[in-house]
Amino acid sequence: MDKTLFSMGGMVVLSEAMAQNCLYQIRVDKMNRSWNSTHIMYYGVTGTHPSNLKIQEHMYQTDFIIVKRLGDSTASLEEGNVIGLIIDSSNDLHLYLNGEDLGVTEKSVPRPCYAAFDLNRRVVKVTALPV
Repeated sequence: MDKTLFSMGGMVVLSEAMAQNCLYQIRVDKMNRSWNSTHIMYYGVTGTHPSNLKIQEHMYQTDFIIVKRLGDSTASLEEGNVIGLIIDSSNDLHLYLNGEDLGVTEKSVPRPCYAAFDLNRRVVKVTALPV
């Protein structure tokens, strides 16, 4: 079942550890066009169980082990886009956008890890899609 999540600059963190070769995705349902920012959102993984995370204003200020930026030259983000993360059999992290593998963004990711998305203030509403 899809889960609709609302945000004004919040984070979405998976509640279970990422399994190899399983695609974890969120869909951008609504964006705040009036918010002017240099980036759209961050994505990454943490080795800390979500119930033990000390969430700060941004994921790069907390217990995350890998943080990457989505937006700018990486990819253009629009309402309806689906962003996904997968850990392959070599423990490499791949970024997906609308079903297309944009490639390895980090090699040898420590396990267990939990996928996370820092929504910034431009992304107002997302839906977590089934794995």
